Amino acid sequence: MTKNNSYENQYTAYIPDLINHNYTFNDNRIFMLLEQGASVLSELNTICQFMDFNNILANMYVHLEALCSSEIEGTHAEIKDLFQHTKRDNEDVQKVWNLYDTTHYYFNNKELTGAELYCTKTIEKINKDLFKKVTSINHYTGKVRNFQNFVGGTNILSASFIPAPPEMVKKLMKDLNDFWLNDSYFIPKLIKIAIYHFQFETIHPFVDGNGRTGRLLISLQLRDSGLLDLPVLCLSDYWKKNKGQYYEALTIARYTRNLEHWIRFFIQSIISTGNERIETIVKIIKLKNDYIEEIRSSIKSPYNHLRTLDYLINETPIISVKELAGYLGLTYQGANKIIENFVTMGLLVPFGENKRNRSFIFEKYHNLVFNSYGEI
Repeated sequence: MTKNNSYENQYTAYIPDLINHNYTFNDNRIFMLLEQGASVLSELNTICQFMDFNNILANMYVHLEALCSSEIEGTHAEIKDLFQHTKRDNEDVQKVWNLYDTTHYYFNNKELTGAELYCTKTIEKINKDLFKKVTSINHYTGKVRNFQNFVGGTNILSASFIPAPPEMVKKLMKDLNDFWLNDSYFIPKLIKIAIYHFQFETIHPFVDGNGRTGRLLISLQLRDSGLLDLPVLCLSDYWKKNKGQYYEALTIARYTRNLEHWIRFFIQSIISTGNERIETIVKIIKLKNDYIEEIRSSIKSPYNHLRTLDYLINETPIISVKELAGYLGLTYQGANKIIENFVTMGLLVPFGENKRNRSFIFEKYHNLVFNSYGEI
């Protein structure tokens, strides 16, 4: 995504159709998938509302979304860079942290919705926030572009995709957000989110971070549509694993001027990812119950051990002896004994390099959530 004016009049930029209008579809597979997608999101939303570890799970999935969404665009960080609080002097790590922080801020800001959120000014602010403390960025970051950019290739003549001319971007962005706010056409929300994401990535309004910005907006739109109250879907996990299909679906829709293939791919992504999340939650619940049974059968006075297990499941999978002592109101030696018992059970394993204040991780729990990204 590079500025280049040296090949003027030697290329043709892609001019997308305006999208703020009604839609009809010829392929009934869309409606079958839509029914399944709505059902999966409803089940995921319900199970999240009734489990006692929904906040920590949402937090971990925002971590995973930040890692996967960044990696789709070529920015890579390790899980340990987030959970061991690695210094953010590495720009890739800083970008992932920025996406994590920005997602948290906008998702939890429930007052920022509607026309105030879905407007060019706010989306520019979101994009700008993704590059905080990143030094090697173009000064156009956080502003809708006023020059021609391109995707792929070493110059605009070898580019794989050339987005709309700069003089059209503001008009296209206004049409995009007007479409999202327009309820007069009674378009199902999942289809609406799919069309919005396609158009946003096709406009490619920024010099950098278009993918991360667009995928962050999906989480907000699922929330604002009442489809998913917590950011636990992590759609980028699926798209990272199916990156070729993701770009292929966008490309087919662009060059056929037919959105149906893209919409089917988008909703199938929702279905597959949602089912994975439900399966993971069921496994976490079973893991917890299995350890409750083991603690009760093997520990003579299990009360504080059970409290510790609840804390690890509901608050954080990583804990130090000092932190546990403070939480339980025990001496350091008392807390250390509980951790030693959990290490013997295989529930906790040593974590990190700090030997003065040792930390331990509930690795099986952590790896259930991050299994697609690799173990910590």
